[in-house]
Parts: sequence; C-alpha cells; structure tokens
Amino acid sequence: MTCNQIDAFLDQQWSGPGTPVPRNVAQHLESCPACRNLLRSLHGGAPGGQPSARVQSEIEKKLLGSLEPVEPLAPARKFTLDLLAVFALIVVVVAGIVGVRSPWRMAWWQFGTLTAVLLAGAALLAASLSRQMSPGARYRIPPRALVFSVATAFLCLSLLLLPWRATSRFWSWGLMCFSFGSVLAAVATIPLWMLVRRGAIFSPALAGATTGLLAGLLSTTVVHLGCANTTAPHVALWHAAVPIFSALVGFLLGNYSRHHSDSSEGRSAGPRA
Repeated sequence: MTCNQIDAFLDQQWSGPGTPVPRNVAQHLESCPACRNLLRSLHGGAPGGQPSARVQSEIEKKLLGSLEPVEPLAPARKFTLDLLAVFALIVVVVAGIVGVRSPWRMAWWQFGTLTAVLLAGAALLAASLSRQMSPGARYRIPPRALVFSVATAFLCLSLLLLPWRATSRFWSWGLMCFSFGSVLAAVATIPLWMLVRRGAIFSPALAGATTGLLAGLLSTTVVHLGCANTTAPHVALWHAAVPIFSALVGFLLGNYSRHHSDSSEGRSAGPRA
C-alpha cells in the first residue's frame, strides 16, 4: 500500500484507537515512519499535542479576564409582561395628560376595532421580542412577517372603517399628530430598549425594527385616543405613519450598530505593526 492509501484508510474506514487494522496496512506501517507518526497522532500520542502548563495558564487568564457577571434573563412570559407593563404605563400617563377625545368622535365598533388592533399588535410584538432575546426560542409567527403585518393592519383598517372626508386642516393637523407621535415614540424607545438590551441580541436590525414598531404603536395608541380628527385620510396617513417610521428608524439604527460593531472587531483583530 502507498501512503496516500493509508491516509484514505484512516479518513474513511478506521474507527479509532483500539480498532484492529488490516494486515496490509500493518505491513506498511512497519516500514513507513511517517504513517506510524500519523497513526500515533490519531491515538493522542503525537509529541507536542498538548500545550505546556504556561500556555494553558495564559489561555485561562485571557478567557477568565474577558468574563463579566451577568444577570439571568427573565422567563419569556415575564419579559413579555414587563414590555407590556411599560407600554401600558406610558399610554395611561401620556393619554391622561393630553386627553381622550376619539371615543366620542367614532362609532363604538370603529373605536373598538382600531384599539383592539393596536393592543393586539403590541402584545404580539412584545412576545416576539421576548423570543428574539432568548437563545433557541421558537417563533409562532416569523418576526419579519409580524413586523410587516402589524404595520399594515392598522393602515388598512383605518382606510376601511373610517369615513372619507376631507378637512381644511389636513396638513397642519396631520403634521402636528405625526410630529407629536414621532417624538413620543423616540422617548418611549428608551425604557423599552433598556429591557431589550438585557437579552441576547442576535439580529440588531430585526430587534431594532421590532422595538421601534412597538414604540410606534405605543405612540399611535396615545394619538388615536387623543385626536379628534377621525377621518380615514388623516388616520391612515398621519397616525399609521408613526409606527412605520419608527420601525424603519429602528431597523436602520440596529443595522448601523451591527456594521459598526463588525468593523470595530475587524480593526481590533487586524495585523499590528
């Protein structure tokens, strides 16, 4: 047998230490020191196969020095409830300050349907975020599909349920609602992100988009409760634009942070003069 045949035998047929070898293989090993050394290395007896005590000590110091104490992640259900608690607290406080007007401007089924969509979307997004932060968690609804569905559901229902009436203050009133909603969404993102960052963020772009959309729904809920303009063009354009805009900003910021982190790691791991 040749050395190449011995190499192929060890790769494909030999099962490990203690396994008998065929006679022709044994004959070749007796006459070939290189193949004997190869077999000895597979048995764990190759010289230099284990690092020295000094090298092992240096490896342990580097590994232990990079470890930092962390708090255990809360169970997914508690994490979801924490996000929803922040959502509800901000909605109640801000709505109490700016006032509630829309329930008396809409039919009960219009107000109830749109409010239910906002709250259901918030619950689904909070549950999705808790799974995104938990390694190995399974998704009932893919996060990307959920972000798209929640963002468009409120828009479509606003167009279908509310009356189509033009108002003289379409632009001024609309810009006021959108600017207020965007600022509130930015402020609401802070406590939400403080909860999210405690988990394992595997996809910063997706986590940013989901968090931004959740903050946008929170803001839209407040605007939905307090705005007296309940026409389809106003709500579908200006109210629905807040969560869509917030999700886009969250996606861009998350994507930027990922690329910035990758480039920083690449620079630190590059060759040194």
